[in-house]
Amino acid sequence: MTIYHLVNDEDYGEVCLSSTDKGLLEEIMCDSFMNDVLNEFNIQMAFSCGEDRQKNAQNAWKCILDYYNTYIYITESELI
Repeated sequence: MTIYHLVNDEDYGEVCLSSTDKGLLEEIMCDSFMNDVLNEFNIQMAFSCGEDRQKNAQNAWKCILDYYNTYIYITESELI
């Protein structure tokens, strides 16, 4: 049986969640990503001085996407 792991590799390669359902982990990762984008957008809006909202949204999206592409991923292993 295959088991999947959602990993945050920023510091120690920490396994955040494990499941036999890869789709579930993908959905959790997507929800987490969207929540992080919203938080980053709110932070950028709080510190912006009349800048374009679209630019702030694009910056928030790019910042979080770069983070996820670098540190967050799903691996698989065999359950023994």
